[in-house]
Amino acid sequence: MSQAEKDELTAAIMEAKVCREENDKLSQMRADVLAENKRLRDELRFIREQKTESPQPRAHKEDYPTNTKRLEEKLRSQALEITSLKDEVEKRQRQMDDLRNQLKQSTKDLNETRQQLKLKTLEYERSVKHEDDNKLMDTIRQLRKENDLLINEIQEREQDVADLEEEIQKNKEDGDNDLEEKIMTLEATIQERDEDIEVLKDHITKTQQELEEKNEANKELLIELQEAIEKSEQIRTDYENQVNQINELEIGIKEKDERMAALEEDYKSQLYTTEREKKLIEDDVKELKHKLRLALKQLKEKEKEAEHVEVSRKKMIIIIYSLTSPSEQKWKERVYSLEEQLKNFRGVVYRLKKAQDNNTMIKNTLEQPYRNKVKKGNESNRTNINTLEQVLKKLNDELRKELDDKTREYEREKVRTTELQDLYNQQLEIIRELEEKLSKKSTMLALSLSEYDELQANKKIMDSILVKQVTGTQTFHERIESATMNH
Repeated sequence: MSQAEKDELTAAIMEAKVCREENDKLSQMRADVLAENKRLRDELRFIREQKTESPQPRAHKEDYPTNTKRLEEKLRSQALEITSLKDEVEKRQRQMDDLRNQLKQSTKDLNETRQQLKLKTLEYERSVKHEDDNKLMDTIRQLRKENDLLINEIQEREQDVADLEEEIQKNKEDGDNDLEEKIMTLEATIQERDEDIEVLKDHITKTQQELEEKNEANKELLIELQEAIEKSEQIRTDYENQVNQINELEIGIKEKDERMAALEEDYKSQLYTTEREKKLIEDDVKELKHKLRLALKQLKEKEKEAEHVEVSRKKMIIIIYSLTSPSEQKWKERVYSLEEQLKNFRGVVYRLKKAQDNNTMIKNTLEQPYRNKVKKGNESNRTNINTLEQVLKKLNDELRKELDDKTREYEREKVRTTELQDLYNQQLEIIRELEEKLSKKSTMLALSLSEYDELQANKKIMDSILVKQVTGTQTFHERIESATMNH
């Protein structure tokens, strides 16, 4: 656990102690207020008992309402003080809850730190045990080498003793008296070698005892090592479980990422489709505008042709009026009938595409009678065609005017729709802000009403208590009225 965490935990504990002390002070203040209320109730009870036991003097009767009002004011002030103390206690309680939560979080962090420290300690102990095992094995190997060297030396000493004994036996057999001193020297040497052998035996015995002790220690170390291995296996199992959980979480996160990527792809494809449709619509609009320009151009050409036809018609009218043919009335009737037929075409031309088709059809209609007129060379047919062209000119003028009106009306409606959409968005934003304010006001109003109801309930309780303590069976106002009448 770091020093910063320790300082934070200490500060939280000290703050909790301070809050606890303040809470105790508030509790003591609340107890004092309750004691004061009890004392006031006792005074009221004492006044009531005095009044019932003995007749009151006139001055006391005059002071009774004043004292009662004073006590009521004091009780009300005490009630307000109790309410403020309750609010303060609730505030301190909330602070205590926050401090408890902070303390729990700090305790949790401390436990996690202790767990990490425990794991680090186990790792350090395993590493230290591993080093001790290595040192022990090195010591055992060194002792075994020393034992081998000692055994070899003992064997050499035994071989030397055997050689000396053979030499002594040989010298005895030879009867050489001169070798007596040499024999004594050899015996002394043998004695020294025997002593050295005894010392070596003692050393070997001690070494064997040390080896046995080392073996016992090794057995204990092996048991501890086995336990450590089991713990490490458990830790490894826990680690693998945690790794599996992490892998599962990673798989879940990866699946969510893939799902998000798929959703993004769908959104991109939908956006691309929308853009493409928008582009197609724009192309259609451009094409319609182009067709509109062509239609207007054709209408202008038709106007020019109609003007030319109008001039020709005027000339033909002059010629027709100059003639007094018997068939004049018949041709007029045909002209009227043709005019009635042409009036029926006005209901067809309301859209731009149909207007172009109607213009083409009318053009073909005009060309066919004109060819027939050239072939026949009939002046009356020319007059009929001129009249027909005049009617068509009027029809084209009306169509052009209607088209212009519709275009202007479309632009006005488009601008108006944009303005209405902006106004609608602004109104939605204003409504959303008003709804948030209304929600806040409703919450505050509900809290205020709840506090008001609680105050009213407390007031009723205090009034009933005062009425019972002061007047007994009569109400407080009746008691005041009776006191006023007596006065």
